[in-house]
Amino acid sequence: FPVTIGYKQGVFKVEEVLNYNLNNYDEYKKPVEMKYQWTTDAFSELTGSSILFKYGQLIGKQIELYDEIKRSNPIDFYFPHDHKVRVEMRIPEGYAAKGFEGKNRSYAYKDAAGNELFGIDVKVYAQDDKIIMEIFEYYARSEYSPEVYAQFRDVINAAADINAYTLLLEKK
Repeated sequence: FPVTIGYKQGVFKVEEVLNYNLNNYDEYKKPVEMKYQWTTDAFSELTGSSILFKYGQLIGKQIELYDEIKRSNPIDFYFPHDHKVRVEMRIPEGYAAKGFEGKNRSYAYKDAAGNELFGIDVKVYAQDDKIIMEIFEYYARSEYSPEVYAQFRDVINAAADINAYTLLLEKK
């Protein structure tokens, strides 16, 4: 590392990858971490002297569960897992960022015994010349009863809602 890849959607520069050696148990048991820079205009749209930056799309398409059907079967979610995402976006010099305010979300659900079931924590904030988005989403079990479907749907849809997050970058 570093590795730089140029393609039609910009330049993707991998700076560091940690814990990816599957032959080393000390690495294997830790989460994989990837740090990279991506320079692209694929998520930007010019609107006069302003720029719309669709930063919510950086995490990839998320599934949605916007239905009104009463669930009668258990939810099978493959395996317990969690993931953390941190995206730092530099505000171009001479611009001010708007539209990240009020995007924080937090849903955490526990069973009757107080054990964590699933949840999501989304934080979007400004720091220095950057907008930072941090997401922590977790599912502590692989199967859930139909009784928690509405709460499960809240978490899935909160992740899907992130795809619509857009910054307005205005000239100062």
